[in-house]
Amino acid sequence: MNSKAKFFKEFAEKSGAVTNLLIHNEDSPYEVWVECDFQDIGRILILPFSHRYFESFRQFYDGRDPEWDLSAKSRSLSDQHGTDIDTLIDVEKRVVSHQDARFLIVTQGHVIGYLDIEEIDLIKAGQKNYFGEDKHAMLDIAISDRFHGTGLASLAIIFLKFVAATAGVSLYLVTSKKNESAIRFYIKHGFQEADPREIFIPEDKQKGEPWYVLKRNEFEKK
Repeated sequence: MNSKAKFFKEFAEKSGAVTNLLIHNEDSPYEVWVECDFQDIGRILILPFSHRYFESFRQFYDGRDPEWDLSAKSRSLSDQHGTDIDTLIDVEKRVVSHQDARFLIVTQGHVIGYLDIEEIDLIKAGQKNYFGEDKHAMLDIAISDRFHGTGLASLAIIFLKFVAATAGVSLYLVTSKKNESAIRFYIKHGFQEADPREIFIPEDKQKGEPWYVLKRNEFEKK
């Protein structure tokens, strides 16, 4: 186990909610996957986005399974894309070709979370992403409403910071001004509202939703 993976395991298990954590393929930010026991949930997996879970992902993302899926509000705050088969195949191709790092959180065969860091390949090459930024990769986290407040989102952000450090990229995100709990969560985990001088924010979006940059990634020095 490399030093970043060892630190991730120690950091995750320190919360008390995570036990028996195992990390596989820890040297690859695209192929790494994790399994652990999570308090009040059971055994969970964090796996690279894969066709194996297309149908479960559709149920989660389209709001078709009230016990496990995202609410309409949560979907509106997520980085949405279609769930038709062609779109999902394209998303999987982006992972396999090492453009994006995208992951599913799975328990009992159900998808309960979706995590992604987009366009890592462009950022690592010093090229501009979709928004024109060339120094930070955009992340997004979507967790089933049933598991809000359990600590699962904290595990997810710690995992993404580990992935980003392994890939060698910095992170940023966009959230809603109205989503005060999410803003507090991201600030707690080392994000600060971005200054337009340190990150490219398109002019038409500078007065819109706030952009946040990761200022503290504990994994970078490991």
